[in-house]
Amino acid sequence: MNYADFHFLRPEWLIILPFMLGLIFLFKTQLLSSGNWLKLVEPELIPYVLSRHQLQEKKYKWWLISMTIILTLAALAGPTWERLEQPAFRMDQSLVVALDLSRSMNAQDIYPDRITRARLKVLDILKRRQSAQVALIVYSANAFTVTPLTTDSKTIASLVGSLDTKIMPSRGSYPAAAIDKGMQLLKQAGVINGEVLLVTDGGSTSAAMASAKKLKEEGYSLSILGVGSLNGAPIPQEDGGFITDRNGQIAVAKLAMEDLKELTRIGGGKYVSLTADDRDLDSLLSNRITSSKKSDQSLATDQWNEFGPWLLLIIMPIASLAFRRGWIF
Repeated sequence: MNYADFHFLRPEWLIILPFMLGLIFLFKTQLLSSGNWLKLVEPELIPYVLSRHQLQEKKYKWWLISMTIILTLAALAGPTWERLEQPAFRMDQSLVVALDLSRSMNAQDIYPDRITRARLKVLDILKRRQSAQVALIVYSANAFTVTPLTTDSKTIASLVGSLDTKIMPSRGSYPAAAIDKGMQLLKQAGVINGEVLLVTDGGSTSAAMASAKKLKEEGYSLSILGVGSLNGAPIPQEDGGFITDRNGQIAVAKLAMEDLKELTRIGGGKYVSLTADDRDLDSLLSNRITSSKKSDQSLATDQWNEFGPWLLLIIMPIASLAFRRGWIF
């Protein structure tokens, strides 16, 4: 409690105070006081026309009326001297998560498979960014918006479990489509500082590099969470067996780490490989969210504890007397 910070939240109400007091004084002296009788009755006869009790009663009534007006305007002005202590959050970036749903994400080189681990990581990201704007898109040959930018992370989380490679209408993995879609969502929301995060095992193409460069030129960045291992694993098919290449050989999907690193270099972001613990997200999301309960000028809020309503406890008993018949007039 620091009374040196005493001020009014709405001081404009105090401008009315001198006008109200002047009006009360004029009303009292010209209309409802003995001064009105002086125009009609000789001064020597005033004590016989108005009793002493009547004159004294009017004096204290007008003092009470004046005090009520002063307290009412003071309450409306919002007196305060105590700042409310509460956590202040600064979200440095809006984030668009782009989840790769190409068939290579079914590879089982990490347990139980890439797509399952990727979904779990997306849920972990949502938990860490509960107060930040997050959007979710999925892509293979084309990119589709699951949710636009929103702070409702619970709604996004409820949809993550239904994301699977089977729902995509086309095959392949084209990160350029995801980058362009992410940039579109950021620009539509008017975001100044935003980031697109690819959760993928796929490599880079000339189109993806061009999209990453354009994304950076727009003031955004591209980061990637690599899913899978360098040794790779075959891609299982729904009906059994594994996907083969054009030569009939079993296709082994490997994590294209170097290509993805080059893509993030162009996009001005960061590359991190998926880990079993939280080291990947600690590195990927570092310095994205700042939370503080301490005094910080950059995070200061203008929330003050207003004491005006407490004045009503004084005003109400006095104001209730005005409803008595004949008390004022």
